Amino acid sequence: MQRDKLPKLIRERIDALESELNKKLSVLRVYRGNYYIYSYERAISKARGKKGPIVRYIGKIDESGTFKEPRYKSAAPFPEQTGMNPKVRAAIDRLKAQNMEISVIPAKDAFYVYDIRFLEKPQCIGTIDSNGRMHGIIGKEEAKAGKKKELDRADLAILRCLSMNARMPISSIAEIAGITPQAASRKKAVLEKKYGIKYFAEIDLYELGYSMFLCFVKFDDLVPNAEDLRVALAKEPRVQLAMLTKGPYDLVIYLLANDSNDATINIYNLRKGSLKEYKSTWYMGPYNNYYGYVPLRDEFFDIIEETKVWERSSEEPTKPKGKMTVTEYTVLRDMNTNGMSTFSDIAERFKLKPQNVRYAYYALKEKYKYLTRITASLANAEFKYLAMIIMKINNMSAFQDTRKNLMLNVVEEAYPTNKYALEGDISTPDGVIFIAPIYREGNLDMLKNNLLNTVRGITLEDLVVEEILIGRLSYRLFDNMYSMQYKPLVEKYRIKTYKGLINYDTEQYERIEYNETDMSNTKEE
Repeated sequence: MQRDKLPKLIRERIDALESELNKKLSVLRVYRGNYYIYSYERAISKARGKKGPIVRYIGKIDESGTFKEPRYKSAAPFPEQTGMNPKVRAAIDRLKAQNMEISVIPAKDAFYVYDIRFLEKPQCIGTIDSNGRMHGIIGKEEAKAGKKKELDRADLAILRCLSMNARMPISSIAEIAGITPQAASRKKAVLEKKYGIKYFAEIDLYELGYSMFLCFVKFDDLVPNAEDLRVALAKEPRVQLAMLTKGPYDLVIYLLANDSNDATINIYNLRKGSLKEYKSTWYMGPYNNYYGYVPLRDEFFDIIEETKVWERSSEEPTKPKGKMTVTEYTVLRDMNTNGMSTFSDIAERFKLKPQNVRYAYYALKEKYKYLTRITASLANAEFKYLAMIIMKINNMSAFQDTRKNLMLNVVEEAYPTNKYALEGDISTPDGVIFIAPIYREGNLDMLKNNLLNTVRGITLEDLVVEEILIGRLSYRLFDNMYSMQYKPLVEKYRIKTYKGLINYDTEQYERIEYNETDMSNTKEE
């Protein structure tokens, strides 16, 4: 990081440290208000067998200018020194045998391994525990292959645009990505093919009048086979997601209902159906989603049609408040699975007038607030598996004191998809649910350790998702500055913004102000 871009207090403290240590120092990382300081030296590298640049962690400076040395001074921060047990050193030697250029920084329960071949940006490639077991470590050849496939800044900007508003014109995407429209169009096509990107509507369930519930199921003896469970659960359109899991629970169900009584009835109906012969224990409670999105099953729209759609009749000549016209409903349902359909496509497919489709689209977005955005999902994100972390709060006072760290954890940057696909509160047990795509072995342990080290008053359980039986999750690169966590981080905890908000609210089509008179006088076809 350029020295002149740092705050004056930090620059002065670094200057003083350079004089004191007689070393050239630089900030390579800024995280949670701390500036992490590294030294640069030229020395003989044991891995490369020749003189070259070596980067060493010196400590961190907080926003007040206070310098803190590494927590474990007795332990060696680098493999060339002493202070680690033989098992850890043997693991490091195995890595060095692969001609890897690494440095190791000790933490509370593990040694974090960094690839330092790229001096400006050391990459954490995994951890080594006190028994010498390596987690998430990649070899040199795999690292090289990963570098070749690494996304550049323009790729990431395009993925964010598609996640935030997939209907943005390519000219706007190009401007945000800092490239030409032609280059943006080519990159977008490559990303769509590489990740199997699908587009669909993100719908505000609260505005529609529905609440979310999670149900955890533990079978006592025999777990039904996947196909039997799929058939049983698919019959209930309120079930949006069902996952066969390995861990303290065998099945996790995410469903929508009008209220807790409605949810209880639906769970009862599931249990008394084809699953009634299986001994099992079911736990159900409300779920409040604060990050990520579960796409709606098309079957759920049959329920919406029954309760939320108005058709003109002699008994009901004018549209009641809170109900949609048939055209509005048709557009919402179609975009739930065909998010990039043009107004002309929808009009032709359902024998409607294009201007009515256009009115309906903007009514759904701006009048009803049902349609939040058209978003993207990377169907071929190529993660190894999906994991669920159940955070149980057992000390509310300690948890509240560190709640800021939880929000910072959720919005921490990751790619090609966000760190978590889903995050929200549960009440049975009282806590938080995280669903995360795991890209490398050992990453689940790292996620859990990070939570335990930064959030107090909690315990963790984890589940591995063996199969998604019903529905799907959205794997995307959402701009975290628009997340529900970011606003309180800035306003309540005074976390400084690091860039300006990007305006994603621009579309291919000219915006038309919704006029209820125009719509109510338009004959539905």
